[in-house]
Amino acid sequence: LQHIVVKISNQTECKSKSNDKVVCTRPSNRRPVTICRGDSGSGLVSLDEQTKKYYLLGLVSFKRKGYCVKADENTWNGHTKITSYIPWIRNNSKPDTSSTETES
Repeated sequence: LQHIVVKISNQTECKSKSNDKVVCTRPSNRRPVTICRGDSGSGLVSLDEQTKKYYLLGLVSFKRKGYCVKADENTWNGHTKITSYIPWIRNNSKPDTSSTETES
């Protein structure tokens, strides 16, 4: 996966198809493409227009239809919601204590 534009689905509808630890997306109206098999683990990011910073919202987890079919409004994809796992990430990550500086 290099870059596609998607829209976030209504999360009430999404929860009916999955659970609250998932962000569902649909193809953008601009270009009807979707994720394909092999894209799992790719990031779902959003640009904050005010700060111009990108935020990681989720990771590609599963797709609803086909291998890499032309997408339509009934095509939706599931992304693991990062915020649901922040406590686990913090508890299982160790701070980097290595120094990047080298002595001359």
